[in-house]
Amino acid sequence: SDVLLSFGDGVASSDGSARARKIDFDDDGRGRVIGLAVPAPLSTARNHGVFVLDPPPRDGGSEWRTEPTLRVLQKPTASEMSEMKNPACAFRPRGEEGRDGAEPCAWIDTGVVVFLPRAAGTLRELSR
Repeated sequence: SDVLLSFGDGVASSDGSARARKIDFDDDGRGRVIGLAVPAPLSTARNHGVFVLDPPPRDGGSEWRTEPTLRVLQKPTASEMSEMKNPACAFRPRGEEGRDGAEPCAWIDTGVVVFLPRAAGTLRELSR
């Protein structure tokens, strides 16, 4: 699973004990944090947080899908996104894969994030 927030090997609390928590972006039944991403041209994505995801199924699949986040980039350049391979960051929008001149897109962070109860509890513990 991928880590959205990581507090290293431990965050020292005021009483000297070490506390560490990882909040995962995953969909295996342990998912604790869910973020909403939308496709945007690289010229827009360069001003946002960008999620790197597995490519969609070749058959197109559903419009909506839940994917683990492979990487999170903060305001990457268009060339960083274009040059990233394995996994690729940039992709052609559905229906425009073979069209010349179509600007590649990347998945941008919308700011919509849901912390499920376990993640909310972790954040509450860390604030104490």
